[in-house]
Amino acid sequence: MAETRSRLATVTSVEPGRATREALAEMTEAWRSIEAARRHAYEYHRHAGSGDAHLVRAVALLRREGHHDLADTMCKRLIGHGVAEDRWAFQVIEEDDDFFRTLTTIEEQVRSRSHPMRSDSTDPER
Repeated sequence: MAETRSRLATVTSVEPGRATREALAEMTEAWRSIEAARRHAYEYHRHAGSGDAHLVRAVALLRREGHHDLADTMCKRLIGHGVAEDRWAFQVIEEDDDFFRTLTTIEEQVRSRSHPMRSDSTDPER
């Protein structure tokens, strides 16, 4: 039974700091994924805005040709509508800023705890 306990202790023991390093790696990957999603959302916003501008020009051209009913429908149903109810894509991203700042702050705190400043550079245990 003692042999089983020592084997179990060896299997379940974790190198000090290893879990912290793995957590930081996961947080870094999360940050990269979220940052990529934010870039895509801004790109989406840019393209949606460009599309909206084209629709505004199309409305003017339709009105010039007398298609007021179609132009009115486009104005009511298409132009100026955001990606979510009453919001543009950049507003969704800005609302996500608190989440992003929290992730960044926690990651910085974990990093500072995993690399404490040493008061005595000659003593590696401090």
